[in-house]
Amino acid sequence: MKNMQLKLILILVLFIASGLFSQDSATTAVQNNGDQPKKVSILIARQESEFKIAVAEKVKELYAGTDIIVVVVDIKLVKKQTIGLFNAVVIINEVRAWHLNIHTKSFLRMLNTEQKKKVIMISTAMGTNWKTRQKDVDAVTVASESSGVGELAGQIKAKIDALVNKQ
Repeated sequence: MKNMQLKLILILVLFIASGLFSQDSATTAVQNNGDQPKKVSILIARQESEFKIAVAEKVKELYAGTDIIVVVVDIKLVKKQTIGLFNAVVIINEVRAWHLNIHTKSFLRMLNTEQKKKVIMISTAMGTNWKTRQKDVDAVTVASESSGVGELAGQIKAKIDALVNKQ
């Protein structure tokens, strides 16, 4: 009996550690046309950099106190996410040598046309004249300037809100 209890506790600890029971991976309900609840959640996949982390956290902060859940993951883990669970997917990645991050390219290749309509891609580059070849996603190029974190987060939120309201 004690052995079984130990196994159950160990399994529960592993689930919690993997994030399966975390609040960040859940979705919550908001009203949809006053009838049925609609689950709304946003996935933000970002690279590890001070600027990208700050933007992702600022977007998450803008939704604090609302019924919308924001899940933030490292871009390396985005392919492991179930895209169908999210109303919007924000990718904050870097452009190097005029090419998208390999994890971003790989992720975008696995999406169908409908899924790509959920994607908002923010690419950081030395200049803002770089444009992605991805035609099915909402893409913006910005400079990584810490003074622009709040403004960029506000622009991302506006894009997310417009996307979610269309659904």
